[in-house]
Amino acid sequence: MSGAQVRPFHAGDIPAAGALLAARHRAHRLSCRLLSPRYEHEPAATAEVAAAFALPGASGAVAVQGGNIAGFLLGAPKASPVWGSNVWVDAAGQAAAGPELVRDMYGLAAAQWVQESRRAQYVLVPASDEDLLRAWYRLGFGQQQAHAVRPLPDGTPVAPPKVVVRRARRSDLPALAGLEVELPRQHSLAPTFSASPVPSYEECLAGWEQDFDDPAYTTFVAELEGVVIGSSIGCSLELSGSHPPLTGPITQVSSPLPLSSRTRGASVLAEHSAKPSLPGPHRPATTAW
Repeated sequence: MSGAQVRPFHAGDIPAAGALLAARHRAHRLSCRLLSPRYEHEPAATAEVAAAFALPGASGAVAVQGGNIAGFLLGAPKASPVWGSNVWVDAAGQAAAGPELVRDMYGLAAAQWVQESRRAQYVLVPASDEDLLRAWYRLGFGQQQAHAVRPLPDGTPVAPPKVVVRRARRSDLPALAGLEVELPRQHSLAPTFSASPVPSYEECLAGWEQDFDDPAYTTFVAELEGVVIGSSIGCSLELSGSHPPLTGPITQVSSPLPLSSRTRGASVLAEHSAKPSLPGPHRPATTAW
């Protein structure tokens, strides 16, 4: 216990929370310089907190020490059926002067979330803040994935033996649909036990046929001895719902990689190959693993 006074988050707490978030982002950028410097400044960070609080169903807590707000925690549900009845503490949803404050704030905020039957709870935590990570682990949270950003390599990686990476063609749509079924099928099993329904092959194939020619997305496949074993889709990060503004650089692309592509080095090669082929001045690359 931190000894702080903990109470629900109110709209009047947004400016103080923005200042805390800006300080957290400045510390985060000491270990990850590719993150945007924009959110080191209180007005931009405060706008992100305000946006988080404005989400439907948003609620949270603040910790008060010596009459000042020393921490805040904000969560909101996401509508996607992938997550079940959920709450997400997104990238702009927490900052505190000390990690124990987060544990105390969670104790108050989570009581309301559970009362609302939102028992699937997720949080994005800066990977460089080991003390904050330990605080969440001590609350019973585990690690599901990691977001990463890095500059693109200057050269093209060498393909593993017998693996060919190329742009997807319409003749690949059956294979792409099969991979799209495989990811949620795997996630429905241990240890994830996702609540997301597994789509049918026909649904996925129809979706690929409808969206394949969209110029906003670039699709690559990896072949092993002529068989498509993986795929990678690249897009501007503004089109991706997986990466909030605080987790990305100013110019960026996103590469959501399906689980079924992470074999024989195919996913890494496909990721590297896709980024330089995207339109626009996208240099830093962001991915979720």
